[in-house]
Amino acid sequence: DDYAKEILHLLSGYFLEKKLKEKAEPYLKQLVANYEKSVRQEDLPAEQRVEQIVLIGEIYNDLDEYEQAVRWLNQSLKSMKTVEEGRKKWQLRILREKGFALFKLDQHNNALAANLKVLYLDQSLSDQQKYDLNLRIASSYVKLKRNKEAKAIYSKMLNNFEDKNRRKEVEALLENLM
Repeated sequence: DDYAKEILHLLSGYFLEKKLKEKAEPYLKQLVANYEKSVRQEDLPAEQRVEQIVLIGEIYNDLDEYEQAVRWLNQSLKSMKTVEEGRKKWQLRILREKGFALFKLDQHNNALAANLKVLYLDQSLSDQQKYDLNLRIASSYVKLKRNKEAKAIYSKMLNNFEDKNRRKEVEALLENLM
C-alpha cells in the first residue's frame, strides 16, 4: 500500500512538473482516495494521520479543488493537537497550503492572515516560494483596496530579489498601482 502511494506520488509529481495537470489528475484522485481511506483507520499513529490529512489538502490544491483543500487543511489543524512534536512544522505547512487555497477562493482577508504568518515564520521557504508568496500577499492587498501595503510589499521585493525577470514583473505591478 505504501509502495502504491509512492508510485502515485512519483507519477503525479512528474506530470505536474511537466505542466501536464490533466495527466496527473487520475493519479492525484487515486492518492486522495487512498489517503481518505487510510486516515479513517483507528490504529493510525497521530503524526501519520496529520501528515496524511495535510497531504489530502495539498492534493486537493493540486486538483484546483480549493474548498475541499480548505476543509481538509482545517481538519489537519484540529488533528494537529494530538501531535506532540513538530507542531510548528505542521502548522506552517498547513498555513502555506491553506493561504494558497483561500487566495484562489478570493477570500483575501483570510488568505492574508495565513500567508503573512508563513512569510514571517517559515525560514525554510525557497526563493521561488518566497517570491510567489509575496506576490499573493501583494495581490490580496490590492484586491482589498490596500494599495499602500501592496506597494510596500512590491518595494521590499525589489530589494530582496535580484533576478531581472522577477524585478521587471514586480516593477510593472508597482507601476500599475501608481
